[in-house]
Amino acid sequence: MILRLYRGLPGSGKTTVALAECGSNAFSADDYFMENGVYRWYAEGLRNAHRQCQDGVVRAMRAGVKLIGVHNTFTRRFEMKEYLEMARQYDYVVDVVHVAPSLTPVQLAARNVHGV
Repeated sequence: MILRLYRGLPGSGKTTVALAECGSNAFSADDYFMENGVYRWYAEGLRNAHRQCQDGVVRAMRAGVKLIGVHNTFTRRFEMKEYLEMARQYDYVVDVVHVAPSLTPVQLAARNVHGV
């Protein structure tokens, strides 16, 4: 069983790749900020967003899903810590995929839904 962590800058294609490979078993903190198909980020929701993402991963692990994906930026190593601990607890192999297309910062900014 595999826990695949997709990391990369906003607009790099993490979500596209994760959904293509993991389907409904792809999780992201950004999912929390989706309201009727519209992305609405607010700083106060960040803690809950990450908790919801982690809870979804744990539910999938408990259900024995063979391939689970998490598509967050993971810009710093410590941001993976909770997922690495979950993988160890539920006996998942961790696969980190760095999504880094050959795009300029301007192109990445144009592609992402976050406005960053």
